[in-house]
Amino acid sequence: MKTIGRRFAILSVLLTALSTVSCAGGGAAEAERSTESVSGTLNAGLRIVPIDQVKKGFSHAVYRGDYVVLEFSDGGTRRVVIPELDIDTTMPRPAGESSYLKFAEEGTFETSIDGAAGTITVLAYTGSSYREISAIEASELIENIEPFILDVRTPAEYAAGHIEGATLIPVQVLADRIGEIHPMKDEPIFLYCQSGNRSTVAAKILIDAGFTNVYNLGRGINEWRGSRLPLSVE
Repeated sequence: MKTIGRRFAILSVLLTALSTVSCAGGGAAEAERSTESVSGTLNAGLRIVPIDQVKKGFSHAVYRGDYVVLEFSDGGTRRVVIPELDIDTTMPRPAGESSYLKFAEEGTFETSIDGAAGTITVLAYTGSSYREISAIEASELIENIEPFILDVRTPAEYAAGHIEGATLIPVQVLADRIGEIHPMKDEPIFLYCQSGNRSTVAAKILIDAGFTNVYNLGRGINEWRGSRLPLSVE
């Protein structure tokens, strides 16, 4: 009975994913609209947003979890202020400091670039090949259909505690190493990071590379630990 219950639970996860795809407008169409509205391109885990000229009323959109680099065409430095996210910095940042802005919350945020007012909108990533799941759902997924498990954190984070059977490919090098796992592009792929941000970026990289069945641990290994699920330590 326990096994039947687990299989029923994971079946409900898969059916929910399918119903999401078939909602009004269609999952693929929604993914297309979302992609068209997002600024810049992904490169080595960073979203590069080129800006030719900063004008009042500018508007850019990124995905939740993105690490964003604002790249100014004249090579200059700009002050970037996003009060609601406690961001007040210069871009590009000085050598030795992180060169990106991290967006972990969804919403539209008033933004100032060198005094010019505009907005940056942070979107949830959606798509017909993508499903965000909880730690409990992930545990059932692993037990019932044995997906390929991908850890996209750093080697140090992986060594400190990872899900048993996970393969480590940090998000920063995932695009360069995509060939290692591309033969599994039509198999279930379950990926995770610390909090769900890097894994969202990684999911987008996989889907852009043709992966068709991607599951993301939405709140990361933090939720896995909070649910008292087992971890392996090296």
